[in-house]
Amino acid sequence: MRDDKPEVETIKDFLKNVKTVSNDLSVKEIQRVLKLDIGEISCLYFANCKDITFLSDDYDAVIFARNFLKLKAYGTLRLVVYFYKNNLISKEEAKSKIEEIRELTGLWVSNEIIAKALSMIELT
Repeated sequence: MRDDKPEVETIKDFLKNVKTVSNDLSVKEIQRVLKLDIGEISCLYFANCKDITFLSDDYDAVIFARNFLKLKAYGTLRLVVYFYKNNLISKEEAKSKIEEIRELTGLWVSNEIIAKALSMIELT
């Protein structure tokens, strides 16, 4: 994002001047406790301001979005399941993408989460 965009100043102002973010946790405290970086906090801020779904593969960020900000929050695997359930991709393509997610993206996902996503595909 270019520095002359108004959104950049909004992010900078928020991150510099915010006193609290949900349940009296400061930005620095969120970074320390949840190990979220500035990019994730910025995305959480905008999702919260616009009341939109938060997408991230950072488990801590998703949990924070759901539990503290009360946002809908999902990761990549949930999107694959969503695309399948809404007939945007085939069952075979969904299963293939779920099974390849670690290889294709470098994203670490536990075997249990992969199995859960595959079962969501199989149950429909």
